Amino acid sequence: MSIIHSLQSILSGDRKGITFIRTLLNFMLIALIANLAASLTWELAGVSGGDGAVASVTTANGPLSKKGRVGMRTAKVSDSVDLHLFGNAGKVVVRDLNDEPTSAPQTTLSLVLKGIVFSSDTSRGLAIIAEKNKTQIDNVYGIGDQVPGDAVISEIYNDRVILLRNGQPETLMLIDVLVSESAPVRRSVSREKIRSTGDGNKFAINGSYLDERLQDIPSLAKEIGVEVYKEDGVSVGFKLISSRGSKLLTDLGLQAGDVLYEVNGVRLNSIHGGLEAYKRLKEASQVRVMIGRNGNRENRVYSINR
Repeated sequence: MSIIHSLQSILSGDRKGITFIRTLLNFMLIALIANLAASLTWELAGVSGGDGAVASVTTANGPLSKKGRVGMRTAKVSDSVDLHLFGNAGKVVVRDLNDEPTSAPQTTLSLVLKGIVFSSDTSRGLAIIAEKNKTQIDNVYGIGDQVPGDAVISEIYNDRVILLRNGQPETLMLIDVLVSESAPVRRSVSREKIRSTGDGNKFAINGSYLDERLQDIPSLAKEIGVEVYKEDGVSVGFKLISSRGSKLLTDLGLQAGDVLYEVNGVRLNSIHGGLEAYKRLKEASQVRVMIGRNGNRENRVYSINR
C-alpha cells in the first residue's frame, strides 16, 4: 500500500520508502503501510509564511535553493526527494482539492518533477524540480515562478504541475506517477490485507498488499492527504484530510481530522523530524504512531508482515 512521502518530510531513500511516506503523512500511510510509514509526502513542518522568504533545501549532492514567495525554512533532505511536502506559498488563485487539473499535453522540456509540496489549498503548493542533465541541482518553485525552459508554473496538484510555455499549458508529471501509470497494478487477492489484532489500536498489514498499493500513487493521493497542524502558531504535526472518505484510513484505525504527532518516537514537528522518522521507518517491521483525536492522544501500532 502506499502513502504519502507526503509533508515536508521524508525525503529520501528508495522509491517505495518515499512514496510510502507520502502515504504516511500524506496518509501516514506511510507510516503504515510500510514505507508508508508517510506522503506519503512530507512537508514536514517548519513552515512560515511571508513574501520574499528564502526557501533552501540541501541534498546529498549539493544545495538547492530559491528566492520567492515560498514560506519554507531551510531543510536538509537526502539524495532523492520523491515525496510530497507541505508548505506555504504566496497569494494566488485558490483551487479546490477536488478540482480537476487542466488538461494539457506532456511537456517536452528536460525537467523532472521530484516532489510536490501539496495542500488542500493548491495555492500553497510547492514543486521540487530538477533539469534532467543536472540532476544534482534541485530547486523549489511556487506558483508563478519561472522554471528552466522559459515556462511558468500555473498550477500545482498532488501528482503533477501545469506549466505555461508560450502561453500554452503543458503537464509535468511526478516521476513516481509516471512509473505507476506505465505498469499495470495488480490487486492483492489476500483476504486479510489489513486486520485489527484485538483492541482497535494494533493492526497487521500484509506486505504484498502494501507493495501493490505503493504502485498506485495516483489513487492514493486522491484518497488521502495531510496538512501541517499548528498549536498556538507552532507546527506540531500533520492533520489527515480526505474529502471523499477513505476505507484505507478506516482499516488503519484512523479518520480524517486525526493529527499525526509522532512516528516511532520521532516528533513530526519539523522537516528534520520527518527525515529521522523516514530513516527509522525504512527498514521497520513495526510502526508506532501517536495521533490526536478529539483533544486526546492515542497510539496505533502497525506490524508489517512480509
